[in-house]
Amino acid sequence: RSKSDLFYIICSLFAMDIIRAYLPQLLVALALIQLSGAFIRPASTTGASNISTTNLSFFKQLKLKIVSAGVGDYDVAAAKAALDDFIASSRDPPSVKMLTFQTCPFCVEARRYLDELDVPYVDKVIDRNDPLRLELGKEFGRTSMPAVFVNGKFIGGMNDGSPGLKNLDVKDLPR
Repeated sequence: RSKSDLFYIICSLFAMDIIRAYLPQLLVALALIQLSGAFIRPASTTGASNISTTNLSFFKQLKLKIVSAGVGDYDVAAAKAALDDFIASSRDPPSVKMLTFQTCPFCVEARRYLDELDVPYVDKVIDRNDPLRLELGKEFGRTSMPAVFVNGKFIGGMNDGSPGLKNLDVKDLPR
C-alpha cells in the first residue's frame, strides 16, 4: 500500500472514532430539533439576496433551525418589515448600521474598529432569540453577528462576508 492509502485509512479510523464518540449527542440534538417543529419557512420573494434555505449548506440549515427553535412563534411580517426598515434606514442618509450581540467578541471588535476610524454607526443590540436574527438568516444566509450594513448594502460581519467590515475600503465608509 502507498503512503496515501495508509493516510486515508488512518484518517478514516480517526473520523469513525470521533463520530462514534459524539454520535449520541448529535442524534439527540437532531431529534430535539425535529420534535420542536423548528422547520424553516421559505425565504421571501422580495428580499435583497432572496436566499432560499434549500440552497444553504446542511450546517447553515441546521443553524437556522436552531435559531428558529429559540425564537418560537413570532409575527413573520412584522419581523421582516423591521429588518427591511433597518436596512433601508442605512441608505438615506448613507450610514453604517449593525445588528449585534452585546458581548460577542466580533461585535465588540467591530464597535472598536469603527470608533477608531471615527465612523458614526448605529448599533442595534439584539438577543440570540430575536426574530430579526432569524429573518436575517432567511434573507442573507447567516445568523452570526455582527451583521453590518453600509449604505443599505449587507457587507457581512467583522472579518467575513462580502467584503466584511475589516476588508472594506475605508473610503467607502460614510463619515
